Amino acid sequence: VRRGYSPDRVLHCPYGVDTGRFRFTRRHLPKVGPLRIATVGVIGIRKGILRLLKLGEWAREAGIELELHLIGPVEEEAEALIAASRANCRRLGVLKGDALVHALHHADAYCLPSYEEGFPISQLEAMATGLPAITSADTGGKEAITNGLDGIILSEFSYVELDTKLRPWLVNPAMMLEAGNAAAEKARSLYSLDAYASHVSRCYTHACESARAMQRGQLLEPAHQTA
Repeated sequence: VRRGYSPDRVLHCPYGVDTGRFRFTRRHLPKVGPLRIATVGVIGIRKGILRLLKLGEWAREAGIELELHLIGPVEEEAEALIAASRANCRRLGVLKGDALVHALHHADAYCLPSYEEGFPISQLEAMATGLPAITSADTGGKEAITNGLDGIILSEFSYVELDTKLRPWLVNPAMMLEAGNAAAEKARSLYSLDAYASHVSRCYTHACESARAMQRGQLLEPAHQTA
């Protein structure tokens, strides 16, 4: 900005979740209407649209009232697959800021079905709002999940796996509420901006201590185990 760039051309990507913006909201029972599973990002093949549609089709055959909320731009190839699918999809388009938070607050779970993905900030943001995460084992999102406690890790998205792992949650909204509360607590304690700053501070402290120890001819244990 000091060099003349317009502020609206600068994208700020902080490490960690702004839990003030992606604030936790407590859901209440009884649940009225269909369950809503949200996904955020480019809606396409690599991002797992086929897996997501399979989940929606499985729910329809299982007699579970379910909506898939697609938040993000839809690729042309994915649009054709959605149109041909029996899954109940709602295209919410690209949402940012308060509109995105509002959409997450009106969902019941978050899904990251990607075939390849790093450590996704979108999943952490969803967890911070109180959504349990249904996460592909092919992504870094599984690292943020305690399987069965605050999310579910799926490797195949097959009907057998969905019946075994996901059905118990979908037919018992109280379990999803409890998992969502646990997800929000984890996001606050481990992945918030304050938590990240604390981790970085500990790393720098350890680095300084290591430098001083090396000057004295000593050696400290690596810091990665605690950072």
